[in-house]
Amino acid sequence: MTCQDWRDAPAEVVVPLYEAEGARWRDDLGWDMCPSWAIVEEARAAGHLPGWLARDGVNGPVVGWTFFLLYAGTLQIGALNGTSARAIRALLQAIFRSPEASLARELSCFLYPGSAAVQPALSRQRFALRQSLYLVNDEPGRVQGARCEVQGAACGVQGAGCKVRPFMLGDEPGVVRLLSLSYRGV
Repeated sequence: MTCQDWRDAPAEVVVPLYEAEGARWRDDLGWDMCPSWAIVEEARAAGHLPGWLARDGVNGPVVGWTFFLLYAGTLQIGALNGTSARAIRALLQAIFRSPEASLARELSCFLYPGSAAVQPALSRQRFALRQSLYLVNDEPGRVQGARCEVQGAACGVQGAGCKVRPFMLGDEPGVVRLLSLSYRGV
């Protein structure tokens, strides 16, 4: 297993990885990750976003990938995908050996565990794990929890006539209702 700096890889190697991951987010949660992946790819191609490709051998197929960044002393892992426990472990080792990790005071991950190896690999490194629930309510006219998307200071629900706009003073009661309906009984 070898890890290659993903900033050195051509777009035709990396873009299919985004597409596969985007399909999973869309199919499982109803989230459109395309705008996010476009930002990630722009930063990667410009050399500003560190990450790794795990390969089966020096020039073998990509069997895992990750990206991360250091922000305000926190190492933030934005993706961690692999086809095996070995790939996940190799990616984590590469991250933890990076210059960014040596400067970090804490770690934060926003991961969609794609393999059964992600949780055990992080647990083995003694990380405290917390899983988030993404719920769906299929009742007509009701809020669909998994379809709610919060981006920075904006919140919107997919559906006819809904638009994402900046969060404004006075929106708090609506957000409380949205979360209450989406996560009722949790």
